Amino acid sequence: MSASMTATTFPLSMATPKMKVRVVEVDGADAHVKRLADLGLVKNAVGVIATCGQCGVVVQLDGARLAVDAGMAEGVWVEAA
Repeated sequence: MSASMTATTFPLSMATPKMKVRVVEVDGADAHVKRLADLGLVKNAVGVIATCGQCGVVVQLDGARLAVDAGMAEGVWVEAA
């Protein structure tokens, strides 16, 4: 967890269905961060968790659904919005 993280932030993989979240930080390989940014998952983006499980998370973001696998979801830090 980087210096900007607080006790109220958690990985996207720990969110629950119907939870509204705001992205605080996206960590990981440059290619993964760029790909998520291209899809709209960037700092301060707000979305609603559609589903989550061991395989990953589906986030409703600006009218679209974005599926993030479990490994990448570990690097997306969010807070309840």
